[in-house]
Amino acid sequence: MHPKYALLKALVDRETTHVAPGLRQKLEEMPAAIASWITDPFSFLDHLDTSWLHGVNKKLHQIGLSSSPMRAFARSTLWLSIKPRQILPFETVLAFPMGNILQHPVNTVIEGYKRLGLYDLALDARRIVQTDILQAIAASLSEDQKAFYKSIQHMPTPIDFGRLSLERWDKQPSTLQTVIEKRGFNRFAKALYPCHPSLKWYLQHLLNKDKAAMFNSLCTDVKNKNAQHTLQEEVKFAFKGLL
Repeated sequence: MHPKYALLKALVDRETTHVAPGLRQKLEEMPAAIASWITDPFSFLDHLDTSWLHGVNKKLHQIGLSSSPMRAFARSTLWLSIKPRQILPFETVLAFPMGNILQHPVNTVIEGYKRLGLYDLALDARRIVQTDILQAIAASLSEDQKAFYKSIQHMPTPIDFGRLSLERWDKQPSTLQTVIEKRGFNRFAKALYPCHPSLKWYLQHLLNKDKAAMFNSLCTDVKNKNAQHTLQEEVKFAFKGLL
C-alpha cells in the first residue's frame, strides 16, 4: 500500500475532520499493520545525535507537522536520505562483535572511551618519578577512573601512542581530563578499524558531527595484528560494566 494512504489512516485515528467520508471508510478498512511502520520506522533514530538533524525540528514545526505519525513519517524520510543503501540494517549490526556499543546512550560510550585514555596515562606514569605529579594525577581522577586505573596500571600493552608530557602539565584536573579523553578516543577509533563499515557508520551518527569527523580521521590501521587484537580487548574491558 502506498505510504500516503497509510499516513492518512494514521490521521483518521486522530479524528481528523477534513477527510472525505468515502475516503475515511476506505482507510478504516485497511489493516492497522499497514501504518505500523510509521510509528517507529527505524529504531536507530532514537540514538541519532541531534547535530545530524540540525534545523529539521524547526522546519517540521514551520510546515505544521505536529502530529506524531506525520513527524515520524518525516523523520523516516529524512533517515532514508541520510542512510546509504549499502549500510546494513541497525538490528543486524547490533549482533556484530562490539555492535552492542551502539544500543547505549552516547554518554555511556564517552565514559567507555575515556576509560581507554587511562591506558595511555598508565604508560606515561611509569616514567614519572616526581611525587607531586603522581599525587596531582591521583587527585584529578574520579573514583571510577581511580578504580579502573588501578585495575590496568600494570597491564602490558603492545602499543604506545607517545608521551603525555605530564612533566609540563599545569596540574589542573580539567587539563588532564581533556588529554585522557583525547587519548581514549584515539585508542577507541583505532580499535574499531577492522570492524564492519556499517558499525562504524552507525557509531559516527551516534556521536555529534565534530566527533564523527574526528573518529573518521583517527580510525586508521595500526598495522600490527597483535596490537590490533589487544586494542579491541582493551575496549571490551573498558566497556565492561558500562554496557
